[in-house]
Amino acid sequence: LTGINKRWFLGQYPCQWGSILNITPSEAKKALTGKGNASKEVVKQYAEALIGKILSQDEADAVAIGLATQKKGWEIESQ
Repeated sequence: LTGINKRWFLGQYPCQWGSILNITPSEAKKALTGKGNASKEVVKQYAEALIGKILSQDEADAVAIGLATQKKGWEIESQ
Protein backbone atom coordinates (compact mmCIF):
# COMPACT_ATOMS: atom_id res chain seq x y z
CA LEU A 1 0.00 0.00 0.00
CA THR A 2 1.22 3.48 -0.78
CA GLY A 3 0.44 6.58 1.25
CA ILE A 4 -0.01 4.51 4.40
CA ASN A 5 1.13 7.41 6.54
CA LYS A 6 -1.79 9.55 5.34
CA ARG A 7 -4.49 7.06 6.30
CA TRP A 8 -4.17 3.40 7.12
CA PHE A 9 -6.09 1.19 4.74
CA LEU A 10 -7.27 -0.89 7.68
CA GLY A 11 -8.47 2.25 9.43
CA GLN A 12 -11.69 2.44 7.46
CA TYR A 13 -14.40 0.24 8.93
CA PRO A 14 -18.15 0.03 8.45
CA CYS A 15 -19.93 0.88 11.69
CA GLN A 16 -23.20 -0.61 12.86
CA TRP A 17 -25.18 2.12 11.09
CA GLY A 18 -23.62 1.46 7.70
CA SER A 19 -21.31 4.51 7.64
CA ILE A 20 -17.55 4.45 7.32
CA LEU A 21 -15.51 5.24 10.40
CA ASN A 22 -12.09 6.66 9.56
CA ILE A 23 -9.28 6.22 12.06
CA THR A 24 -6.16 8.25 11.40
CA PRO A 25 -2.72 6.95 12.36
CA SER A 26 -2.47 9.63 15.05
CA GLU A 27 -5.81 8.58 16.59
CA ALA A 28 -4.77 4.93 16.63
CA LYS A 29 -1.36 5.70 18.14
CA LYS A 30 -2.90 7.95 20.79
CA ALA A 31 -5.51 5.34 21.74
CA LEU A 32 -2.82 2.74 22.36
CA THR A 33 0.16 4.73 23.66
CA GLY A 34 -1.28 8.05 24.77
CA LYS A 35 0.81 9.89 22.16
CA GLY A 36 -0.37 10.58 18.63
CA ASN A 37 3.18 10.82 17.36
CA ALA A 38 4.46 7.51 18.75
CA SER A 39 6.89 5.58 16.56
CA LYS A 40 5.97 2.27 14.95
CA GLU A 41 8.35 0.54 17.38
CA VAL A 42 6.57 2.04 20.40
CA VAL A 43 3.16 1.10 18.98
CA LYS A 44 4.40 -2.47 18.53
CA GLN A 45 5.78 -2.61 22.10
CA TYR A 46 2.52 -1.35 23.63
CA ALA A 47 0.39 -3.71 21.55
CA GLU A 48 2.56 -6.69 22.49
CA ALA A 49 2.32 -5.74 26.18
CA LEU A 50 -1.47 -5.46 25.90
CA ILE A 51 -1.99 -8.71 23.97
CA GLY A 52 0.74 -10.68 25.74
CA LYS A 53 2.53 -12.10 22.70
CA ILE A 54 4.88 -11.10 19.90
CA LEU A 55 3.01 -9.34 17.08
CA SER A 56 3.85 -8.28 13.55
CA GLN A 57 3.69 -4.57 12.79
CA ASP A 58 0.39 -5.09 10.96
CA GLU A 59 -1.07 -6.89 13.98
CA ALA A 60 0.10 -4.09 16.28
CA ASP A 61 -1.51 -1.52 13.98
CA ALA A 62 -4.75 -3.51 14.08
CA VAL A 63 -4.71 -3.47 17.89
CA ALA A 64 -4.24 0.31 17.87
CA ILE A 65 -7.02 0.79 15.32
CA GLY A 66 -9.36 -1.41 17.36
CA LEU A 67 -8.74 0.64 20.49
CA ALA A 68 -9.25 3.91 18.63
CA THR A 69 -12.51 2.59 17.19
CA GLN A 70 -13.70 1.58 20.63
CA LYS A 71 -12.74 4.96 22.06
CA LYS A 72 -14.78 6.70 19.37
CA GLY A 73 -17.81 4.78 20.62
CA TRP A 74 -18.42 2.72 17.49
CA GLU A 75 -18.93 -1.00 17.11
CA ILE A 76 -17.54 -2.86 14.15
CA GLU A 77 -20.06 -5.13 12.49
CA SER A 78 -19.00 -8.76 12.44
CA GLN A 79 -19.10 -10.41 9.11
